[in-house]
Amino acid sequence: MDTVRFSTVFIVMMMATALVGITYAHWTATLTITGTVETGSIKPVFTDAFTDDDGTADDSTKDANDNGYDPKEGGKDPKERWD
Repeated sequence: MDTVRFSTVFIVMMMATALVGITYAHWTATLTITGTVETGSIKPVFTDAFTDDDGTADDSTKDANDNGYDPKEGGKDPKERWD
C-alpha cells in the first residue's frame, strides 16, 4: 500500500514540475514588436528675459525675487554670493 501511495505522489510531483517548466518556458518567450514612432516638434519663442537677484518682488508675474537688475549693464551683482 505504501508503495502505491509513494508512486502516486511521485508521479503527481513530476507532472507538477513539468507543468511549471512548460509555463515558465511560455512566459519567457521572446516577443518582438515592430512599428514606427514619430516625434513632434516645437518652435519656442522667447518673449522676455529676467534675472533673479534678490528678495525684492518687482514683477510678480515673472519672478517673485526679480529686482530688475540687467546683467548687460555691468556692475556688481546686488545678490550676495556664497561661492
